[in-house]
Amino acid sequence: MTTHATPILEIAIAPILGRTIDDELTADGEVWREIFSHVMNIPGLIRSSWSLNHHNRDINMFLVDWESYPQHERFMNEQGTLSKPIMDLMTGDFNMYHIQTTTQSRAWLRAPVTYLSFYVLPPSSLPNFAALLTALKDAYALSSGFVEVVSGDARNPPRHDPQGWMKNGQGVVIVLSGWESPEALGKALERKEVSDATKEVEKLCKTGEVSVHVYGC
Repeated sequence: MTTHATPILEIAIAPILGRTIDDELTADGEVWREIFSHVMNIPGLIRSSWSLNHHNRDINMFLVDWESYPQHERFMNEQGTLSKPIMDLMTGDFNMYHIQTTTQSRAWLRAPVTYLSFYVLPPSSLPNFAALLTALKDAYALSSGFVEVVSGDARNPPRHDPQGWMKNGQGVVIVLSGWESPEALGKALERKEVSDATKEVEKLCKTGEVSVHVYGC
């Protein structure tokens, strides 16, 4: 019987304090450009993207689609000519999770702005979360400038979870939405429908453990 690998999305949030990877004229930028000129030669890698945080340029986000989780594990464990330089550019603990998204469409990734949300859920909240998340996605979809939204449960055990979000049976749900501009995202978040749906989602989360990031532009 033939078995098929399950595609998985790697999401990494990494501090790069003082690094200038977005400037190709610097040593950091040259290393970064060299890394990404070779990424498509990595076995099992489908596509990759990166962006600095819109509000904090010392935080970088990696998004990588892999043919399967073992393919990424192999790449990380080898610490080879590409993985080691990537790790060397980081300046502290980083978060790395993997999700199987609700769709393989990546229109949200091609949008100018990506809005990334981590929701940390105690075990008792997990059964009731899906319906509230659907309501939030529906509210996003009715907003001007919306492109697409996907979500997924973080794979357990996580690759890197320095805050311990996934300990003691807790779950992490990751939501990624694409927007036409920072202004469109800002206006959407101010809409009553989005604000109300967000509050309902956050009620189920562990106190203080909702993390949001804006990337692009």
